[in-house]
Amino acid sequence: MCGITGCCSIGCAVLYDGQRKFNGSTTGTLDYVVSQADGAAATMRDFTGLLETAKSAGGGVASLPPDVARTIDDVARRVDTASDELAARTASNSRRIRTALDTMYETSPLIHRLRPGS
Repeated sequence: MCGITGCCSIGCAVLYDGQRKFNGSTTGTLDYVVSQADGAAATMRDFTGLLETAKSAGGGVASLPPDVARTIDDVARRVDTASDELAARTASNSRRIRTALDTMYETSPLIHRLRPGS
């Protein structure tokens, strides 16, 4: 009986360590993906700024035809909307994934303790 209990304890320790490593690597991957999404959103916002600058570059000397200016405004608005949507979804998904990872990691020791014979 003591041998079985010892094997179960060692097995639980190995599983717990594996879960800790999994949690760490998953969190690292999530951090990377979030930073890439944040960078993409920032790049999109910079692009919107460049469109506005390009549209007004001629100043009073030469201006774009109204239909071209409207098209640029439309593209800038769409890119800005996409950037906001990307940032919002990234934040929401990141929170949900982190909550799930934290819940799994925190409840794991409880599950091992509640098992009969552990």
